[in-house]
Amino acid sequence: MAKKKVLTRRFEPIEIRIESEDISELEISEENRPIGIEKIVLKPVGYPIRLSEHPSSQSDLEIDDNKLFQAYAQDQWIGLNISEGEYLFDQMILPDFAFKIIRIIPDTAHRVATETEFEIIPSIDTNTTQIEKIDFSDIVGNTRAIEKCRVIQEYMNHPDKFGKWSPRNVLFFGKPGTGKTLTARALASECESQILVRKGTGLIGLHVGDGANKIHTLFAKARKIAKKHGSAIIFIDEIDAVGLSRSYQMVRGDVVEVSTALLSEMDGIYENHGVILISATNNIDLLDPGIRSRFEEEISFELPENKERIQMMQLFLSKIGLDHDINFQDVSSQLEGWSGRDIKEKLIKIAFHNAIISKIDTITTQDLIKIIQKVKKKEDTDNTLFS
Repeated sequence: MAKKKVLTRRFEPIEIRIESEDISELEISEENRPIGIEKIVLKPVGYPIRLSEHPSSQSDLEIDDNKLFQAYAQDQWIGLNISEGEYLFDQMILPDFAFKIIRIIPDTAHRVATETEFEIIPSIDTNTTQIEKIDFSDIVGNTRAIEKCRVIQEYMNHPDKFGKWSPRNVLFFGKPGTGKTLTARALASECESQILVRKGTGLIGLHVGDGANKIHTLFAKARKIAKKHGSAIIFIDEIDAVGLSRSYQMVRGDVVEVSTALLSEMDGIYENHGVILISATNNIDLLDPGIRSRFEEEISFELPENKERIQMMQLFLSKIGLDHDINFQDVSSQLEGWSGRDIKEKLIKIAFHNAIISKIDTITTQDLIKIIQKVKKKEDTDNTLFS
């Protein structure tokens, strides 16, 4: 049998020299050895970035924790070379969501570094317009509502004065067009406070849990605004849509769920410092008794009386830029049962439009009387048709 040939290879010895007089210096002592973590305590802070629950545009975002967002942004964009006008794209939570680079400081730098700070500015919704700024001088009548709003205004300016006696939940009720929404808007304008306006029907969900989630989200947004700006007003119009009496559970299955969510927020399950809820309804008898009891005051909005109707006509006419020659007492006597909105929309606005069509510069008593008679004739016809 042939012998196997074994090949060997010789290696030159390698000399390792340690530049130390004492080799023990290289050893890690027990007291210097890193200690392993036994427990980590975590607190949820939310997503680094997410779309707003009730966005005014498709680019509205919510950031729950700014430090978290900074870490999140650096993790995916560090090392990139960028310039103003270019775009950064999210690649994790909202893939391909774009951020336009508006400004770089300093403008000579281009590389995203570990110390780079990211600032999100609100997007501008070009599909909405600015709400006309109004104040209490634009409101005629409803004296008690104005007085209550003055109290709320004082609270927002001097919260420490009130302590535990701060206004929180106020209910406006009355016939349509009597100034409930206008008064809430005037309060927000006078206080220079942000107002979140919601229709009750817009807070009803399509699926189980949707309605309650919308209510909790609305109050959470108000708390966030109040924390940043000092105050926020929530105005829910047609609150009977979400605060419907539980006796209507057979009619709408989510009544208890939505009413309970609203009750928990009104009771202050979370600290609502600086948040005022003003609600309005045309049908106060439809409200759940539990919800109704949470309002510290119910303020009735009545149809204007003779003196108030005259003041309203004078106010509206002063804003249209035309002269007028009107016996206000004669016209007002024809307006019994009309709301402030009726006087503005059905009378003064139509008179203004007619003046433009006819190319006249002065609105007269007869012009207004003709419009009133036409409106009444139409209402009589409609009543006859549906009687």
